[in-house]
Amino acid sequence: MSHTLHEVQQIAFHLPEDEPIELANSLLESVWSNPEVDEAWKAEVERRIDDLEAGKSTTHSWEQVEARIRTRQVK
Repeated sequence: MSHTLHEVQQIAFHLPEDEPIELANSLLESVWSNPEVDEAWKAEVERRIDDLEAGKSTTHSWEQVEARIRTRQVK
């Protein structure tokens, strides 16, 4: 059985809670998947985790980041 785009959208709009997000992620991955980029991001995430655990970097709350952004916009 084949569905039109409109039919699939209507089904997706009625999915419970987090399932629309999972569907969107799955669709994006199917279109934009690039193994080289995926591996590069995985390596970057690991590097950042290692830096955090070694005390080489720090984290910032959203409030701190937002304040910095707003300060830069004013200048």
